[in-house]
Amino acid sequence: MNTFYNIRWPLRFERAVVIVLSALLLLIGFNNLGRAYTSVSCISTAVLLIALEFIVKVKWLPGFLSIYPLLLIPFLIVNGILTGTGLQQPVVWYNDAENLGLRVFTIPVEDFVYALDMLLFNLFFYEKFKPVFNAPPVSVEMSRRQKVRGRSVSNVE
Repeated sequence: MNTFYNIRWPLRFERAVVIVLSALLLLIGFNNLGRAYTSVSCISTAVLLIALEFIVKVKWLPGFLSIYPLLLIPFLIVNGILTGTGLQQPVVWYNDAENLGLRVFTIPVEDFVYALDMLLFNLFFYEKFKPVFNAPPVSVEMSRRQKVRGRSVSNVE
């Protein structure tokens, strides 16, 4: 995450942002338990933010939250088209009984929360498993004599 930049916030500010954002999301989520998309996206994002900040204690969260607004540019374009911007009929239809019914252009506000959740999960697992996938490759050179189906055979050159 810090390959191209190293964004850090003072710890108090970082924790305050996470607490306020999580509290707001939990408030919205629990006040809308009858709306599945709203409650699930808000509550899961709040829990993830709290876990990343206070349990896992990732160092990249301020950097991610700082660039998230930039990530919304392609999100607005693609999701806008999918939800009907510039089209006669949307590709994706939302049941407004399951969300707040508030939209940015044609995009339900919950999609912004869900995008945050999805990107945080992806980045968490990417960072977690990066050492595994960046390990030096195991040598795959064949020995002069190998066993193929239980029989010893020689490499032919």
